[in-house]
Amino acid sequence: MDEAPNQTTALSPAMTVAAVGAFLAVIGVFVGWFGVTAVRQTAIFGREIVRSETRAGTEDVTGILVAVLGGLCGVLAVAGLAGGSRWFRRFAASFAAFGGVAIVASSALGAIRAGTVAQGTEVAIGRITLEGTASLGLYVSALAGAVAAVAGLLALRSG
Repeated sequence: MDEAPNQTTALSPAMTVAAVGAFLAVIGVFVGWFGVTAVRQTAIFGREIVRSETRAGTEDVTGILVAVLGGLCGVLAVAGLAGGSRWFRRFAASFAAFGGVAIVASSALGAIRAGTVAQGTEVAIGRITLEGTASLGLYVSALAGAVAAVAGLLALRSG
């Protein structure tokens, strides 16, 4: 009797790390990308913080881009791990590498746009200044994107 050839593929550690990095980048978007602080300057009390809150990355185009890219990179990396042709695995590794770089770039742009996001916040209190800063989730997404990019390059190198 003829037996079907065994086509098991070994799990690539680099693609596993790329998938984890990509999904962590998506999680970072929802943890909170921007810190918005409402500050009132008075002659008596000086700099007084009126309100401080954290905003998700979905409130800006940079966070949405990271969520989409991270999701695509993660799904392709998992599909590459599940099997498929050599061409598809190379495509998934390439996408993880380039997508990881795009995630880092979008995260950097998000850090730059933090002040713009803060200005879009509505506050119903007299004279205040809104200050925007990058929050923990933005740094998590940037680091996870870098990990996905490096892992994608390693997966390409290992074949």
